[in-house]
Amino acid sequence: TPPPVTNVQLGSAPGRSPGDEAAVLVMTVVLFFGISVYGQMVLTGVLEEKASRVVEVLLARISPRALLAGKIGGIGLLGLAQIGVTALAALIAAAAVRSAGVPAVRGPVLAWALVWFVLGYALYATVYGALGSLGSRVEDAQAVAGPVTVVMVLAYFASFTTIGQPDSDFARAISYFPLTAPMAMPG
Repeated sequence: TPPPVTNVQLGSAPGRSPGDEAAVLVMTVVLFFGISVYGQMVLTGVLEEKASRVVEVLLARISPRALLAGKIGGIGLLGLAQIGVTALAALIAAAAVRSAGVPAVRGPVLAWALVWFVLGYALYATVYGALGSLGSRVEDAQAVAGPVTVVMVLAYFASFTTIGQPDSDFARAISYFPLTAPMAMPG
């Protein structure tokens, strides 16, 4: 008699649908680009204020922590709004075209992506703001942001391994490390 055969769907984690995996993949890409773009905006803002000496006037009235927190909060809210408007436009376009290839996103998946965007953005924007204080001109932005950009890119590519294997030891390891957790945890 032939041995019993079990069907296994490749690329699918237990308890997750292929649509969830596709949604996590898209959200990881959005997280990476959102965190890096809006983090770079914080870096550039700090460098512009420093180069034009506006920061000296501002620091006479408010504390450096409040100044950085306001900059991070304002740019972060702008980022959330832009990502939300873009997602809304994408949903409207998908509904108008009636595309069958758009994965359904469950509420918890979307909620966790939002949580990890906020936490990841707060972490990386603070690092970008601190690195911005090291430069003296806006032209120095790429030079001072180099190390954190390398870490973000490595975290981004490492996060793709967690999408198909969320229970692996590697996935657990990069989810505990704060600099890689924002990209790894949605997977």
